[in-house]
Amino acid sequence: MKRILASIALLAAAVAAGAQSPAQAPEIPQQQQLIIGAELEDVVLPDEPLPPFVPEYMRSPQKKAVRQQHSGADHGVRFAWGANAGAGIDLSGSEMSCVELAVSVGMRWKALKFFGLGLQADIMVSNSCRSYPIYAQVRTNFHEGPSLLFWDVRGGLSINYLEENLKQTGAYFSTGVGVVLASGARYSSHLIFGYEFRSRSPIETETALYDLKNLHGITARLGVTF
Repeated sequence: MKRILASIALLAAAVAAGAQSPAQAPEIPQQQQLIIGAELEDVVLPDEPLPPFVPEYMRSPQKKAVRQQHSGADHGVRFAWGANAGAGIDLSGSEMSCVELAVSVGMRWKALKFFGLGLQADIMVSNSCRSYPIYAQVRTNFHEGPSLLFWDVRGGLSINYLEENLKQTGAYFSTGVGVVLASGARYSSHLIFGYEFRSRSPIETETALYDLKNLHGITARLGVTF
């Protein structure tokens, strides 16, 4: 009987000691601590297999580019280039409507979807004149994330080859609103509707005086940027 009472006393003492000790917090796996305590861009994931709490879009070997696309932000400056083809309708009455081909090289950074230099060739459809605008170009949607619309502006000089072997250089300016047709992590295609201006001045030769007017018109350009 004494042994039974002693056993009961020991069991009661053990239960009381356990109730007084604080409860231990559950241990968080090391990988989960890494993700909780770091910014998304700083996460370095271990080799596969990954635990189930890691989001699916972070499992790819190209997880950094996928994360940038997932968040809609591009945090670094990177090289960019593009090309476009289109047409310009002359509104000055000089019969200088043209077909346009252009290439551009530059950078992109945050809200500046493109900033750089461009070279364009304008081939007039009603005569043998040619123009070659050389310009600085900026394209922006005014915030870092993607959007459907953007603003495009170009300014520089235009080298104009006219009839009768005449050549003249004048100011060039173009601006327009663009619509994004398709986009990915490293490319986008677009359509731009805008206004275009070229300055010209009269040219006097030994045989004639050419009264050249400034050119202005509307443009439509289909392009792609990488």
